[in-house]
Amino acid sequence: TEIYTLSLHDALPIWYQFHDLLRVYATERAQAEEPDEAREEAITRLLQWYLGTAEVAADAISPRRYHVSYDTPEQIFPPPPEDVFGWYDDERQNLIVATRQAAAAGSHEVAWRLPASLFPLFNRRNNWTDCVTTHRIALSSVRKAGNRRGEAWVLQNLGAALLRFAEAEGIGHLEDALGIRKELGDRDGEAVTAISLADAYYRLQGAERALEPSLRCLEVLREAGNDYLLAMGLNNHAEYCLDLGRLDEAEECLRESLAIPRESSGYSYGYALHNLGRVYQESGRTADA
Repeated sequence: TEIYTLSLHDALPIWYQFHDLLRVYATERAQAEEPDEAREEAITRLLQWYLGTAEVAADAISPRRYHVSYDTPEQIFPPPPEDVFGWYDDERQNLIVATRQAAAAGSHEVAWRLPASLFPLFNRRNNWTDCVTTHRIALSSVRKAGNRRGEAWVLQNLGAALLRFAEAEGIGHLEDALGIRKELGDRDGEAVTAISLADAYYRLQGAERALEPSLRCLEVLREAGNDYLLAMGLNNHAEYCLDLGRLDEAEECLRESLAIPRESSGYSYGYALHNLGRVYQESGRTADA
């Protein structure tokens, strides 16, 4: 197998790393002496461990993240929440190899779920090249697996990652994700993609182009009934309005956002306060700002 431990801590207990020549020799002996079934089972266990641990890690740093339900294998060893980033940093290269190997081995469920689950970690570490690389593999695998909800999730992540490089290709992926989520009646998923799509137009073509998609986004968000996402969409729309000098409209959005209970709106509450201060400042209301 191509997967082997890459520990950055040489003295870490029970972690081992092959010398390159020894790894090649061990691989040759395993292929010659171990039954195919035994080797496939060992690879499957390792891939499932990576997937299960990635799910736990993502939940620890992004408990409100979008995800497609998954039955975590019983025997996994997730990292403690306080060491999630240490685990990810140590295993980062292995996770890319695991994605490739899962796809090559026909374990398409792992090959698409692993990158999708890792998205919050890619985001926090700004590992967008890794994100794009693994999600291109994931897109092929999820289509082979025939999971439409998963396909939309992968398209959403891939589109968002490509936009970090100002790649217009990202908009096409987001449009496809939105279409699938509408088709499936996935309201939360549709709301997430609607936010991303409006932001994509903003990043690539400016506030004027983003305004109409953003207004459609707010309609979707209000229907979805997810306060966390609604607060985010309202705040984004207010920023587009601020750029265009539409201060009254921006203020209206921000007041609606701030009316959402703080425990529901999350970090958007702070952004809404900040942007409302900007509105007041540009309106000449210095004390209010």
